[in-house]
Amino acid sequence: MRSCALVTSLLSVFIATTGHAQTLDQQERCAMQAKRSFQEIQANDSAEQKQVGGQRLSADYQSHYNTKTGKCLMLVETTDMLAGGTSSTTAYLLDANERRQYATYLWMSRKDKKY
Repeated sequence: MRSCALVTSLLSVFIATTGHAQTLDQQERCAMQAKRSFQEIQANDSAEQKQVGGQRLSADYQSHYNTKTGKCLMLVETTDMLAGGTSSTTAYLLDANERRQYATYLWMSRKDKKY
């Protein structure tokens, strides 16, 4: 439930800061940059996962060009199975060009809890 509320909050910040209509060109450039950034981030994360014995179960992203700030933002969500049988869910908001993170959410399972 907390995860849903936080992701909703991140999306609100992500979308609410739009001040003007986006041009199709801006949206398209942002979408292409976000895709490139996402692929590079996933390649780096995959190498790190192998080193620590983890496994990426899912990963997805959404892009958004913010006309008020002139930034291409992306919301990335991942779910990983970690060594030892614990799992983690991560969501973070970042600038697709600069890779600057604005917000991060991390949830990890615990062995002694059922859910």
